[in-house]
Amino acid sequence: MSTNQTQALVSDVPVITAGDIPGILDAFDGIAPVWLWGSPGIGKSESVRQYAESRGAILCDIRLSQYESVDLRGLPDIESGQTVWRVPSTIPFVNTQFPTDTPIVLFLDEILQAPPSVQAVAFQLVLDRRIGEHKLLPNVQIVAASNRTTDMAGTSAPLTPLLNRFAHFEIEATVDAWKSWAYRNGVDTRVIGFLSLRPALLDQFQTALKTRARAFATPRAWRMASEIIKRGVVSFSPLAACVGAGVATELITFLESSQDVPSFESIVEAPAKVALPERTDGLYAVVSLCVARVTRETAEPVAAFVRRLPPEYQVVFVNDLSRSRAVAATHPDMVKLQLDVAKFIK
Repeated sequence: MSTNQTQALVSDVPVITAGDIPGILDAFDGIAPVWLWGSPGIGKSESVRQYAESRGAILCDIRLSQYESVDLRGLPDIESGQTVWRVPSTIPFVNTQFPTDTPIVLFLDEILQAPPSVQAVAFQLVLDRRIGEHKLLPNVQIVAASNRTTDMAGTSAPLTPLLNRFAHFEIEATVDAWKSWAYRNGVDTRVIGFLSLRPALLDQFQTALKTRARAFATPRAWRMASEIIKRGVVSFSPLAACVGAGVATELITFLESSQDVPSFESIVEAPAKVALPERTDGLYAVVSLCVARVTRETAEPVAAFVRRLPPEYQVVFVNDLSRSRAVAATHPDMVKLQLDVAKFIK
């Protein structure tokens, strides 16, 4: 877990990053359901999906804003002269198609976008692990997520009894945590380099609230921008459509001014001779490139190249290599580099 968890509470909710979510959900599995709070696009849903995948669990994603209360309980029918409620197939109740020998994550997303009547039904689901006569399978873990009531995202007031059934965490976007995710999920290294240089632009949601912007930077929007760039599209309109006009202008300037970055192949071939970027933009870009591409086979020449960088960029490389969890970090040349760079860190 990150040091964010030891920081002061924001309102009454401890602050974590998206990278902390798997550890949090593991810790509370079988103890209490977890409610994740955060602004739009910060990575709540993606983190829960990746948590389920890491456990080999089935993700049952229920967007409560799209449900009516009867959808959760099931449709009524007459059987032997009595009203019965047919079990809904989308929720992992007993006597459904869901397995009993595989972990299941029941993800109640957008829980505060749901009307109070649906929240009331969800209250019984969380409190009693059942709705009416329908019982949840014992292998089900409940996780909820919502925007904060201050995010102006169409949330309704939460039911206090429902709140008290959860362990609550607020998600904060930090560049360090985002880069850990980005390196492992194939985000374009130029985007990583840009946000290393301009970390304040990772999440512009609060600014967008004030300016009523329609396109703005968030971790989710940066993923979209990365995919656009990887297709070779480096132009204003598509990038502005993802992250907003002002941020897109800065990004394009960064991309254009970092074109002197050597290729990874040239770094590996001649680490002592390849020209170093002259501008800050290029230095951040080449660090991200090396972190993303280094392997145990290329660790020796990459370490030699990194030693030629100014000390502050060697520190960035070592820190990002650790965040990326690259196997190359254990190579003897990389271990020695990390030890030598430690003298620059005070």
